[in-house]
Amino acid sequence: MKKLLFISIIIFPLLFGCAIAGDDLRLPAVAGAFYPDDPAELSAMITEMLQEAAPDTSVGRPVALVSPHAGYIYSGKTAAYGYKLLEGLNYKTVVIVGPSHRVGFNGCAVYNRGSWRTPLGDVPIDTLFADELCSKALGIYAGLREHRMEHSIEVQVPFLQTVLNDFKIVPVEMGYQTVTTIEMLADVLAETLRGRDDVLIVASTDLSHYFPRNEAEKYDANVISLIEKIDGATMASKIQSDEIKMCGGGPTAAVLMACRKMGVTGVKILKHDDSGTESGDLTNVVGYVSAVLYKEDKVEEKDSMIETEEYLDKDEQHRLIEIARRSIEAALDNKPAPKFDVLEGKLSENGAAFVTLTIGGQLRGCIGYTEAIMPLYQCVSECAVSAAFRDPRFKPLTKDEYPNIHVEISVLTPLVNVSSIDEIMVGRDGLMISQMGRRGLLLPQVATDYGWDRETFLIQTCRKAGLPDDAWQHGATIQKFTAFVFEEE
Repeated sequence: MKKLLFISIIIFPLLFGCAIAGDDLRLPAVAGAFYPDDPAELSAMITEMLQEAAPDTSVGRPVALVSPHAGYIYSGKTAAYGYKLLEGLNYKTVVIVGPSHRVGFNGCAVYNRGSWRTPLGDVPIDTLFADELCSKALGIYAGLREHRMEHSIEVQVPFLQTVLNDFKIVPVEMGYQTVTTIEMLADVLAETLRGRDDVLIVASTDLSHYFPRNEAEKYDANVISLIEKIDGATMASKIQSDEIKMCGGGPTAAVLMACRKMGVTGVKILKHDDSGTESGDLTNVVGYVSAVLYKEDKVEEKDSMIETEEYLDKDEQHRLIEIARRSIEAALDNKPAPKFDVLEGKLSENGAAFVTLTIGGQLRGCIGYTEAIMPLYQCVSECAVSAAFRDPRFKPLTKDEYPNIHVEISVLTPLVNVSSIDEIMVGRDGLMISQMGRRGLLLPQVATDYGWDRETFLIQTCRKAGLPDDAWQHGATIQKFTAFVFEEE
């Protein structure tokens, strides 16, 4: 093990002095050392490790993996436990977050263009997604050179190439693992990924380094306990004091914190091992863990939500969908919303509503009013335009995207104060929580989409308001409402 590490440090600069080729093609830096450089040998090795892996498959759709990054002969079998769960699944993008072993820098460097090559072929960078990450925080920036010799992200890619089809990657390398950097990345990941199930996150880390196995197991148990609790905050704090031993603690803590912010509650440790299993040397081991974070189905699916009273008939629903569509079309042509001939009935009465736009099942914008301060038809018209062009989480909708959008409208009932949380029924009620001038609102269908129970729904609404998780227990005003939800056919 020592010899392998010595070689990787001394001769890689000689063999792979430039790991970025023309057209932003990132060449492999550790092929032939950490894993085979022959495509057939590499493919056979990964396939065999996947066949031997036997993870617990009674988990929901993976949102994130924690995976080791040592040489495959030492950590590959552990990594295979996580990647085995991805077989047969589809992800558009995989965000791989790894630590920097060779270059010291502040913040996180994102490889934002071109592609990455391994012996199994080239994987394109999701340029739009990478640029979106970089746009959300000054400390997250486009940086290619930082990735030139780093192995922590590279070794994950051949596994992904083996188990997934037609995907892109976003490599994110973390420099100095400060609490500020960890929290910043966690916030950006949560904000960017919330509501998406076509993106996977991989946190790349090894555990304790070069302790006797009996001592290493104690250090590793502390890390595993924090992963099981999805407690990235404590992990981030203990990294600073060196209370826990792991080289990718910052990336792992950021991913755990992001998952918690997104309401992920499922976690499973799939495999824990160390280098001694393969080397036979138990006096000087490196620890490895494979873990999955996933969505749990705690409540009924959206299709079986508790139904509210049929507030609008079919003609009224179709009319509001038409109003939303025509308003967006006018805005795309830089024209004001057309004048709609709505003079009577419920559509002309003051109403509150949210308009939600999706593309391919993924959120593309959602804006609404919580109070009935204008006629319902006008509210829908304004919210549709705002959802398409003014949702700060997304770039303005383009004409090319417009044919692919799907429109959903939620008409809200008046807010009612909640005196006991027992009054809240998940699947029927939406929530608004306010305190100290801050307020956050989540629609009823959000809880069902994410599989939240009542307490998680309360916590997530507090987070939406920018309040502490337990604000709902300490004086915050809790209000509920129901929503009549319909969508275009």
